[in-house]
Amino acid sequence: MRPFHGLLAVGAAMSLLALTTTYPSSSAEETMVLISDLRSPSPPRAERNTDPQQLIVFSYLVHGSAMRLRTIMENALQFTSTRSVIIAHVSTPLSDYALSSTTHSADKINNNVDWSWILEKNASSSSSRLYVNPINYPVKGFTGKVLHTHLLNFAYAEKLFGNFSHFVFMSEDCILHKKGVEEWIVEKDLSFSLGFTSTREYNLNHWRKQLKGEISSGNLSRISQEPAQKKDRYYTQKIMGTDLYQRLGKEGLWHVQPPEERFTNHYQLEGTFYPKHVIERFSEFLETSGLRKVLPSVDYFSGEIWVPCYVLKHHQSLVMSSEFVPPIIGRYRDFAIRDCCIIGTQNLYALVHGGKGENATGYTWSGFDSVFGIKFQRPHLEAESAVLYREICGNNSACKKKVPWVEWVDIPQFEQAGCRRDSSLSPAAQL
Repeated sequence: MRPFHGLLAVGAAMSLLALTTTYPSSSAEETMVLISDLRSPSPPRAERNTDPQQLIVFSYLVHGSAMRLRTIMENALQFTSTRSVIIAHVSTPLSDYALSSTTHSADKINNNVDWSWILEKNASSSSSRLYVNPINYPVKGFTGKVLHTHLLNFAYAEKLFGNFSHFVFMSEDCILHKKGVEEWIVEKDLSFSLGFTSTREYNLNHWRKQLKGEISSGNLSRISQEPAQKKDRYYTQKIMGTDLYQRLGKEGLWHVQPPEERFTNHYQLEGTFYPKHVIERFSEFLETSGLRKVLPSVDYFSGEIWVPCYVLKHHQSLVMSSEFVPPIIGRYRDFAIRDCCIIGTQNLYALVHGGKGENATGYTWSGFDSVFGIKFQRPHLEAESAVLYREICGNNSACKKKVPWVEWVDIPQFEQAGCRRDSSLSPAAQL
């Protein structure tokens, strides 16, 4: 294991201002925190080198230690180009970044090595690519607060840049591993599917043609996921058996066909992308219908249902005319982080390493061309593990043999052991 160095406390303490806000509108009970030290708004739009209309916005919701936040942000910046900006919302209470529990008030928010790096990168110049949303909001997974907070990021991006090209939903347990995502997004314009697209072992053109055929049939009840969902206790209790479920149909979020069959489409959120005007109109729809006010209190993954249902009903012509593709993030649960090995498939190995490395074989299905990053690594929610996998395990075979870690610990182990950060190294470099 590499030696660890002294933890350096740098920068001045941050001040916090608690306030009740309607940015944009939310339930009256919601209290947010404004991070007053963060630069807001951005430098004037005219100073940017990128035409705002060509700008792509990646929306990240992150929490955890500053070391982990920096790892995720460095990965995002590494694999996107100057055509993209990263809007990051931090849901962790800022007091968690304190170096000492004995200090009080604003002095408690001391900047450590990695939080200081984040502040330094945030809106630092006209060419900045990282912007931390100044609203600190408590996000809870598998609830409406996830979609609500992405829409806060969308509103912040509008405030910063006015117009932009596309909006990309990302999550903190995703990493990118391939460049060129901006060109892909602009070319395909829309990420869409009927249901999940976890596996990519198919021909993209055939897959898309089949979905368009099902949609153009006009019988949406035939392809609705509702019949299957009625057999799932989670859906019936959490989603269907509620007054809100009835209201969503009446407000026009999704199709309702006689006899009261609702077309519901459950589709992955992370890695999906949409033209800016689609999310803008979706946000306006939630506002005018009053659904935005109830969104934070929704007790299920509303983003994975509300967004694709809305798009199919209100932007079906866009779906039919576009070369839509699956999300840029592949959901894989067979990623054996600890062994420098991928269980069961060389396709995924080739995906992460670009078909390079000892015994690596290229993938043959064009569905894999749509994957620019991965999710659901083991251990769960440790995106930095996947970052390190890519860097450390690039020359190891795809499960021909198991190679143990020899020079690596994950961030929780690093912190729990009392290891000290070296300000001259990035988290990945020190780990």
